[in-house]
Amino acid sequence: EMLAEDQKSKSMQSAKAFTLKVIGEVHSARKEWNEATEYYRQSLEIQENLAKNDAKDASANSRLAYILTNLGEASANLNQGIAALDYHKRAIQIFEELFENDKENSNLAVWLNRALHKKGDTLVKLGKANDALVFYHRALKSNEEMAAQDLENIDIRWQLAIDYLQ
Repeated sequence: EMLAEDQKSKSMQSAKAFTLKVIGEVHSARKEWNEATEYYRQSLEIQENLAKNDAKDASANSRLAYILTNLGEASANLNQGIAALDYHKRAIQIFEELFENDKENSNLAVWLNRALHKKGDTLVKLGKANDALVFYHRALKSNEEMAAQDLENIDIRWQLAIDYLQ
């Protein structure tokens, strides 16, 4: 009985974190960075608790890293470069760990590459283009490896095309 209640609470918290993230994404799409950051932070707080309570829950951790990536992008657009780099660093670490444990998961590869890209974008904004190139090249190498393994995956081919256009 208690376990079912616990699971229900977890599901409700997860749904709330997801909704807050989506609202943040709408504000990001409108380039309303302060509002986006506020919603991402609320989402992050909930998602960090969910991930912390079950460190082995790969989906909770991938959602956490995804929110960190979004928060990093919004922070970079508010000229909060140090905070942005920290969010991106955390996201990349989580995605790399998850991907290391699940090499077949092409979604994780795409999300890791997105995080690498966003960190590169932040470094460019900070005038550190050489440092940014390191992250863009990591993303490109990873994309090429994934595309070679999984030519059917449209997400990877799309991401690869975007990488070549950068």
